[in-house]
Amino acid sequence: MNDLSSYAGRRILVTGAAGFIGSALVPRLLQAGATVVGIDIRQGYEGPGYEHRLGDAANLTAAELAEVRPDMVVHLASVVGVVAAASDPAATRRAILGMTTQFVDLVESLSGVRFVYVSSSEVYGQSTAFPLVEKSPLAPLSAYGQAKRDAEELVSARTAAGRLDGIVVRPFNVYGPGQRTDFVVTRFVEQALSGDDLTVVDSGDQLRTFTYVDDFVEGLLRAAAHDGDERLFNISGHETWTIGALASAVVDLAGSASSIVSTEPADLGRPREIEVENRVASCGRARRVLGYQPRVGVLQGIGHCIDAAAEASVRS
Repeated sequence: MNDLSSYAGRRILVTGAAGFIGSALVPRLLQAGATVVGIDIRQGYEGPGYEHRLGDAANLTAAELAEVRPDMVVHLASVVGVVAAASDPAATRRAILGMTTQFVDLVESLSGVRFVYVSSSEVYGQSTAFPLVEKSPLAPLSAYGQAKRDAEELVSARTAAGRLDGIVVRPFNVYGPGQRTDFVVTRFVEQALSGDDLTVVDSGDQLRTFTYVDDFVEGLLRAAAHDGDERLFNISGHETWTIGALASAVVDLAGSASSIVSTEPADLGRPREIEVENRVASCGRARRVLGYQPRVGVLQGIGHCIDAAAEASVRS
């Protein structure tokens, strides 16, 4: 598959389909003409062309996968976020590496099925050389990042051996309306709209490259449809901000009187030893090879998040 039109008529299995990224991916796949089967422990999208299987993706059997008859599996199901993962590193490893291994083995048992693994920029760890490219060293600090690294290395190794048709993507700080409040943009928006202080770790000088969810889905689809030799892609936005500047922008755009205050990582549920100071992305390979072009700037994306949160507050 070489472009998004090639999704027409394809059957796509999406694990974690009711999650934040899955909820944006499924409608986009349907718009592209695919038939989608989603698996999640929560109810997912409802509409023509979509079938939702309620349950844990880790329980999918070979017979059930064969029944789905997918042309592609997009594996999103995971532990959600570094904070949740830090509470039980062993369970995190089982959920991420164990489930990915299970799906790789299942897909290998079928023919003509592409496996798309959504990894994490946490695999890079505490780098000092920026921007981060796909060949940058991997030194994850957290159990979450370590499990993601090992899972993507499994996919890459099986692909290199000719046993799997695999693609790996690394998202960078994906955000957007509907995301959980333990992620920074959503947390800042909620605090600003409530008039609460916005909490930044230490001085708020940490650098992050932010990616609006619609841009990430576009990059993911382009990577998943790619038939060339490159099988690993950073997918990021085009703007890098400090966390402190991000907080100030949220306060300004929300018209809030909130203050910005310093806090310790532990106050946000993050052990200091897994705090990554800076994470600055290059998506040059995705631009060059896939024609990927992120379109939503951070100020525009924050505005979408504020509008959606305000609307949800009125409805409730």
